[in-house]
Amino acid sequence: MQHSVKAPISVLVPTLNEERNIEKCLASLGWADEVWVVDSFSGDGTIEIAKDMGAKVATFRWDGLGPRKKNWALDNISWSHEWVLIVDADEEVSDPLRDEITAAVEQSTYDAFLIPYHYYFLGRLLRHGAPLWKLILFKHTKARFETVNVPEVTGYDVELHEHPLVQGNTAKLRHAMIHYDMADLRHYFQRHNVYSDWEALLRTRYRLRSRQDEIQPRLLGSAMERRRFLKNLFLSMPGKPFAYFMYSYVLRAGFLDGRPGFIYNALKAIYWYEVGVKEYELRLREKGRKLVTGREIARA
Repeated sequence: MQHSVKAPISVLVPTLNEERNIEKCLASLGWADEVWVVDSFSGDGTIEIAKDMGAKVATFRWDGLGPRKKNWALDNISWSHEWVLIVDADEEVSDPLRDEITAAVEQSTYDAFLIPYHYYFLGRLLRHGAPLWKLILFKHTKARFETVNVPEVTGYDVELHEHPLVQGNTAKLRHAMIHYDMADLRHYFQRHNVYSDWEALLRTRYRLRSRQDEIQPRLLGSAMERRRFLKNLFLSMPGKPFAYFMYSYVLRAGFLDGRPGFIYNALKAIYWYEVGVKEYELRLREKGRKLVTGREIARA
């Protein structure tokens, strides 16, 4: 749907082989004055679809050392507008969120906004459970994504779980971004296997890293600093999988989302269990413990 008067907002959509998702994503962005698709040399029809729908397209190849895709785009694209909204290809801007964003950037004295997320999972929109937020709307001169280097995790040229560091004040919007990935559960498991590697390595092999370019955990700090403090506290707890499931499924009423809600919360609990056991394995290796692999057992 095209809008006669477009909002003075630029949108960044990072992509790689997203022909299943990109059309519906871009269709939800017709109200924004400028949309950039930054693509990592997709081998499918992503670029053609994006151009047909009126988006500007830039290509990006990560050299393994410099900025990943979002920071590269923020540094190198000549944005037409002060405000940039970052939308993944498997996400859609709902109409209420569109209206709220438009009003916020025209009237606000803030420099960035956190936006809540609702996920479609196994065909159902999950409206309950642990709240999900991302800081994806900001003045591009006031924010860059934190830099967290984990050399072992090289399969992604885009920032994984890094969040923007904002020079200024941050607020929250009320209406939700819709996440609707068309990929199957096999891809979900693959992604979470990489994410759990990343989390475990940060807490073991790279726990003494310099955190100068990261969000600092502060209970009384900004919204993002407070979230980082609470996440670190959660990761230090015993019984993380059980604690997460009880909080999200029971206390935050995830049970109201039916069977998909149960499966989603159970898998998220398992994800936090994976982080814990991978962290345990890495600490054993740090202590010099020899761990017998399945291949070595087979040869015995």
